[in-house]
Amino acid sequence: PRRQLIIHSQDSENGNDQEPTTSRGAADVVLPKEYTFSKSSRTFQLSIIEKIYNEVLKLESLERENQPYETTELWNSLHLNDVIKTSTNEVVNPFISILSFDKMMKLFGRMFHFLTADQKIELLSQLFLNLQNIDVIMKGSYKNYENSNYETPDEIIKKIDLFQMTILKCLVLYLSEANFSYVLTWLNTLV
Repeated sequence: PRRQLIIHSQDSENGNDQEPTTSRGAADVVLPKEYTFSKSSRTFQLSIIEKIYNEVLKLESLERENQPYETTELWNSLHLNDVIKTSTNEVVNPFISILSFDKMMKLFGRMFHFLTADQKIELLSQLFLNLQNIDVIMKGSYKNYENSNYETPDEIIKKIDLFQMTILKCLVLYLSEANFSYVLTWLNTLV
């Protein structure tokens, strides 16, 4: 497995201007203040994706070595129960907002594999409760293209296809194989 990178600014050598972030076991990741972002920024969203990606890589490494693993760090990196305000004062779930990135859509299946059954149900509930806020759903509506004879742009069609082939495929497969009591619990939260 790869070793974690510790980032230091020039001021860190003098002992100034550092904020420690999450502890990662053997090494602490230290980020300078200029790398702390507002929660509604694109950079914050990309940092969430990178955290998720790093956690998935760790878990895959542990799985390859047949070692036990804990999914708490992965679950926390999803920011599933957090909310952020956008520049238009809309309240959005950070996890829902990162689903607009291709990298996160492609990572979804690998990430979903490591979640426990309860975590999968919670994730599924959040997705369906916030369906109207998912970027692909909003941009994929034909109402947005009334002026262009209801022609959806090719880039949006590609995002929709990617969403269907990665996220929806994974969710439908899980629901078709899940314990019926979990499915009923999930349906209960939606109603």
